[in-house]
Amino acid sequence: MRVLQTSRIVLVSRLAALMAAALVVGMLVAISPVATPVAHADARNPIMGGARLTPNDIATWFKANTKLTYRASVPIETLAQLFIDEGYREGVRGDIAFAQSIIETGWFNFPDNGQVRPADNNFAGIGACNSCSGGYKFADARTGVRAQIQHLRNYADSTPASKLTDPPLLPNYDGFVYHGKAPNWEDLDGKWAVPGTTYGETIIALYSHMLTFGGVGPNCAPDSPLGSVQTAGRGYWQVAPDGGIFTFGNAAFYGSTGALRLKAPVLGMAATPDGGGYWLYAKDGGIFTFGNAIFRGSTGALQLVSPVVAMAPTPSGNGYWMAAGDGGVFSFGDAGFHGSMGGKPLNKPIVGMAATPSGNGYWLVASDGGIFTFGDAVFYGSAGAIKLAQPVAAMARTNTGAGYWMLGRDGGIFTYGDARYFGGLAQCPNRVATAIQGTATGNGYWISSAEGRMATFGDARHFGWAFVTNVAPVGFTALD
Repeated sequence: MRVLQTSRIVLVSRLAALMAAALVVGMLVAISPVATPVAHADARNPIMGGARLTPNDIATWFKANTKLTYRASVPIETLAQLFIDEGYREGVRGDIAFAQSIIETGWFNFPDNGQVRPADNNFAGIGACNSCSGGYKFADARTGVRAQIQHLRNYADSTPASKLTDPPLLPNYDGFVYHGKAPNWEDLDGKWAVPGTTYGETIIALYSHMLTFGGVGPNCAPDSPLGSVQTAGRGYWQVAPDGGIFTFGNAAFYGSTGALRLKAPVLGMAATPDGGGYWLYAKDGGIFTFGNAIFRGSTGALQLVSPVVAMAPTPSGNGYWMAAGDGGVFSFGDAGFHGSMGGKPLNKPIVGMAATPSGNGYWLVASDGGIFTFGDAVFYGSAGAIKLAQPVAAMARTNTGAGYWMLGRDGGIFTYGDARYFGGLAQCPNRVATAIQGTATGNGYWISSAEGRMATFGDARHFGWAFVTNVAPVGFTALD
């Protein structure tokens, strides 16, 4: 074995890598063969970037494709979550790092003839070699995953250790011989594994199988696209049907209805102007307030013609509107009533609304893409005359109010006025888009989908997902 004396991280031997790779390939062929296992592999696959698979995607694939005993220190669902979370913290593709760990640990079986034991929480063979007494040991699973993610970034990115999200766990970060010299997974050949001439390719082949199994098409964009300039947004909240709240970034937890017995499920939420609180709204129009969000009334005690489908707060935060599926609009606090479609014939039900920046008007959108304007809301166009692949799910206005986006349930984006297109999820067949919000700059947006996924486009920043949950979130609001 060739040991790089300039680094204190001893690389995995070629023999160990090839044995693990043989185990991986053998398992895939024996249990879940695919005709074209590298269908999603590009010529070069960057280490840095966003994940395309969710923790649930990863855990489901794993359990369906191995018969070996799983021996890691945490459940597979938790471990998959850690890879995605830690990957996002450093901008490393955590779902591919998980595939790397499959190779390094023998499907997290940690064979008895290997040097790394399950309790070591070392999922990448860091420090293990034929002539070594053992590899690195980490206190818990998150620390072990973080070390692997940081080491991958060290290979791929020349950024100094001082710029890492967390302090480096491995020594000599900036002095590492391959610091910034292996930007692609294929570049790990002969570096992470010595000589390991097919090491990176084996990782990508395995990852390709994961994508195929999960139904993620080759054109489905990562949730945090590689090369995107993510500068807008400080965090976001996600809400589940029971009113449970998940916080990300600088979005603070102010309370939830997760422990309450609700008359109707929660559909979504809205943040107060300063981000110091939020409202939750339920299907029956019930309103729940937390932090500095003020209760101004609800329709919870009314017999509605059609359920509530959307809510929008006023610019002051001292009021809000709610829209029902029949086009009825209900105003509370300083929210002025400017008209509605209630009692009027609709081709399709209303599914969303957005308020103008002045608070003196609002738009309603129907599932066929029809737009209805009230007050000072301006009509910039609609999809009402277009045959849609999937119904419209929601809308969001731009920061200027001179345009708006419509979101199809397939993740397709329709732009009007000054709304710009930054990408969508239409090429992701297993995603069901549910909500959209533009950034404060107007140069990006967030999209959520039914399984709780958050996708960012333009300058919208990504802060993570709520995947290890009993119930997937149904709505979100961003702190921008």
